[in-house]
Amino acid sequence: MSYLLLGAAVGAAFVLMAAGPVAAQRTADLDDCWTSHFPPYDRPSAVPVWVIASTFEVARYCLQPAGNALFPFAVVGLVTLWRTRPAARPAVVALAVPWGLALVAALLHSYPYGAVRLLVFATPAVCLLVAAGVWAAVLWLNTRRPAARWVVVGLAAVPFVNAGVRLVVEWPRTAADRPAEVVIREHRPGDAVFANNWESEYYLRHLAGGFRVWKARPLSVELTDPPPATGRAFGLFVGSPLPDGLPGPLPPGWQVTETWSFPDARVFRLVRDAQATNSPPE
Repeated sequence: MSYLLLGAAVGAAFVLMAAGPVAAQRTADLDDCWTSHFPPYDRPSAVPVWVIASTFEVARYCLQPAGNALFPFAVVGLVTLWRTRPAARPAVVALAVPWGLALVAALLHSYPYGAVRLLVFATPAVCLLVAAGVWAAVLWLNTRRPAARWVVVGLAAVPFVNAGVRLVVEWPRTAADRPAEVVIREHRPGDAVFANNWESEYYLRHLAGGFRVWKARPLSVELTDPPPATGRAFGLFVGSPLPDGLPGPLPPGWQVTETWSFPDARVFRLVRDAQATNSPPE
């Protein structure tokens, strides 16, 4: 009966979240970012493979870089705890259900599933279940393959070593805040702004006139569909290596008037000259 009540409570919370905050925060641009993290229903035979591969990827993301290899131990840990420790079953359910609900939501195309930060909440469950599975494997190997247990222990230690390294060596990430500060400072209402990274979408989401993620469209299309009311635009590009200039030719009448360079980003101010602005459309 207690499991039924728990399931009902969790299910009700799931439905409320899906119908409320999740539905309210969905946009076409956000969905485009997570296309590969939803099941490929256009290829039904690939869906089971996607489910298995994405579940392994969740474990990899939570226990970098060895989570894929450690995930089978999480399965072993879950089964072992369920079978040998009845008193721990509510805890096992509490660990596994949120992870499972994320998969259900992904199957409904309502929540991305895979190696993404939105699944970081699964890390405690992954760690505890892997620990239980590793311990069970070590006990099993003690009397059968004693030397092999050190392989298991060494594999389980890899994420800890990686975490220790990251305490000293900074994780390589694009510093999108400084280029965004330039755009915010120089921007005028009505200017077009586009960038090739999602971090900029966060920093520039409140700009008057809107922001859009550049999806590798030709700049002749990006700057004319629709054209900015002010005849000005900002292009923010990140990457490694960075190109020396814009990724493509500008439409007639447009020119780069200023460039700001950063270690891993460039900001271009683009201006359409007055003659081109006043000329009738072709």
